[in-house]
Amino acid sequence: MKKLLLATTLMFFSNVYHAQVKIGTNPTTIAPSAILEMESTSQGMLIPRMTTSNRDAITTPANGLLIYNTINNSFEVFKTSCSCWVSVYDGGNTPASSLVNTAPTAENIFLSGQYMVGKTITLNYTYSDGQLDPEGLTTIQWQISSSSNGVNPTNIAGATLATYVPINANAGNYIRAVINPRASSGVLNGVTTSSQWILIEASTVPTANNLTVSGTPAQGSTLNASYTFSGGSGIENVSSVGSQYIWQTASNNLGSNLQNAPLYGQSQYTSNFIPQSDLLGRYIRICVKVKDNNGLQANNFVNSAWVGPIEAALETAPVVNNVSYSPSPAVNIILTGTYTYFDVNNDPEGTSLFQWYLADDANGLNQIPIAGATNSTLTVPVSAGNKFIGFSVTPNALSGTLSGNVSNVYYNSNVTAPVATFTFTGSAHKQLPFFSANKIMNTQENAIEVEINVTSAGGLAISSTTVNGYSFSGNYTYSTGTHWITLIPTGTQTAYNSSGDNFTITGIGSTTETKTITIFNTNKGADYTTHYNGWVSGVNATPNATTYTVGETFNNVSECTSNLISTSACPAGNTVTGSSGFSYPTVSINGQCWMAKNLREIPSNFSTLTATSFSANLDYGGWGYYNISTPDGSAGYATSEQVTDYGMLYQWKAAMNNATNERAQGACPTGWHIPSDCEWKFLEHGLGLTIAQINLTGGWGRNGTNISYKMRSQGVNANNSSGFSVVLGGFRNSSGIGSFSGAGVSGDTWFYSSNKSGSDNIYRIFSMAAGGSVSNSISRYLDNSTHIGGSIRCLRD
Repeated sequence: MKKLLLATTLMFFSNVYHAQVKIGTNPTTIAPSAILEMESTSQGMLIPRMTTSNRDAITTPANGLLIYNTINNSFEVFKTSCSCWVSVYDGGNTPASSLVNTAPTAENIFLSGQYMVGKTITLNYTYSDGQLDPEGLTTIQWQISSSSNGVNPTNIAGATLATYVPINANAGNYIRAVINPRASSGVLNGVTTSSQWILIEASTVPTANNLTVSGTPAQGSTLNASYTFSGGSGIENVSSVGSQYIWQTASNNLGSNLQNAPLYGQSQYTSNFIPQSDLLGRYIRICVKVKDNNGLQANNFVNSAWVGPIEAALETAPVVNNVSYSPSPAVNIILTGTYTYFDVNNDPEGTSLFQWYLADDANGLNQIPIAGATNSTLTVPVSAGNKFIGFSVTPNALSGTLSGNVSNVYYNSNVTAPVATFTFTGSAHKQLPFFSANKIMNTQENAIEVEINVTSAGGLAISSTTVNGYSFSGNYTYSTGTHWITLIPTGTQTAYNSSGDNFTITGIGSTTETKTITIFNTNKGADYTTHYNGWVSGVNATPNATTYTVGETFNNVSECTSNLISTSACPAGNTVTGSSGFSYPTVSINGQCWMAKNLREIPSNFSTLTATSFSANLDYGGWGYYNISTPDGSAGYATSEQVTDYGMLYQWKAAMNNATNERAQGACPTGWHIPSDCEWKFLEHGLGLTIAQINLTGGWGRNGTNISYKMRSQGVNANNSSGFSVVLGGFRNSSGIGSFSGAGVSGDTWFYSSNKSGSDNIYRIFSMAAGGSVSNSISRYLDNSTHIGGSIRCLRD
């Protein structure tokens, strides 16, 4: 019977040879392109099912042979082109569209160890496969070349492991590891990949051994690198031009997304490092290239292991740094103590404690506290003659760990200056014109000067009566001769007095001297201002009768005097270099020395903030670069300058480096400052605007002699005849998540001043359509704008 069935089957297939065959319903219909068609709505087709071991036992499988692998639940096809089985579909672990099995890869490839003769070098990599096929017999081959570019590479015989120990013949040449990742199933052979080429040094070259990083990897905690120096002369050069250090960060301990760590205002890296909040969650390591005292230096950096991730700071007590006082001590002089408060957890300062001391020398010999001297200022008593005066601070925070340790006592020179003998010279004095109702006194804007004649050099303290809510004071050490003394105002002028405010000035030296002066008030109303002739400076300066209508509902604008305007020659070479290493060209305009490029410096007082974060309508001290690639604000500030000369964008607190005084240094280099509204107006007046125009706000009426054309190097009608070189670098908006806008030749740019009244700031905008005009104005505004990300130009002191 079996023989009959077999014969019948063979006869059937011999009859349909070269014919189409259909199994299922409607056997008379078949697709023209099919040699075999199966049709059913209730049954499927089973192909051979087997394990991976069963599959691999098939001898000489044919190209295209199809099976179902019960181990990884996938259909597999044999390909003779790679002599491998390829998964067609993985049973639901990846989308159904993934019909092609991908080859394995080797990622995060780097070499570690010491790159010198006799030391072990290790190849590190991460195996990856899109279908999760496990790693098979991955092969490694080390190669050598005489060039850092790998010209004419040759295989190193027998060097096929993940580690390699260079021999003497390798010294002075470059080696790398070549890796061929291979899977144990699916597509077996991956893409050949290699490490970087590294120079192999002779065993006599100095090197760092046993490089480690100690300390807690946390915000504000100090990390220290330690290692054993060997080779070379045996003595390490640890000077500023000796061994080199670089700290690096990565997103994991495999070195992914490798970046150099921020400098945080340092000019170079050192063997210790304090990570800040911008590195939270990242890993960190130290890289060292040592040098001996004969000038022989390693050619390669040696890397430590990764430590981390960096965590949020542990709660710690606040500290104070940079404790000092000024001026130099003399009898009757008022000393003012200064310091820098710091709390790694950003806990704000509470009521810190102060103490002044007397001692016999600058080291605090026989130090005793001065009774009752517990303020930040001290009037030097006569009993302090020939003593040294000390000042200390105990920091206190408002939250977290409240009290820190008392600082080291700061001593200056001893009190050798005697009490001055002097007289006031007549009734002459100089005053600034801006004294008005409800005016909070500004240190520089409202200072006055009185003239004295000193006949015996020494210390001198001057104060005044309080009139109309404000007063003046000053203290100095003077040589013999005639001097103008600057008196600093405090308080708030409570009302406008048309006849002025009459003060009694008292000077305390070897005798007590008095004089009377009148401070003339400036009438400030909602719709008008009193106008002074030109730039006022002189004895008893008084306003003229000229008034004019401003047409603004808010007019809190100061007239300017010559001693409120910095005029200074530009530095040799007409460049200045900031603490971050960036150089800026300078330009002299009417005696003022300006930077001719936007600032790119990092504010030192905000190093613990994340520069990319943003809060609408909040000036928290953020800064960073205009983000061209993601301008909607979702990615925050860019970390590098994406368009040349745009510089950084700063919120006002960051630009001012958390200072509030007019003409503060802010983020500018030493010897430079954030320009005041007065100094901007002086610049504009020198380029053609009238006194009336410079005091206007808004864009209309400030066109003058096409001032914007003269100051811009970009945009419509720009000729930059002044050399100020304004580019239209845009700004960061205040709404939402802080989108970026306005950059480019049809855009605008925004410059802060250092003036602030309440929550309002005075700033300038160069725009291609300011107020509907035709791009020839520089607009001046005063409003609550400190949360905007604007540009900064620095002015030399």
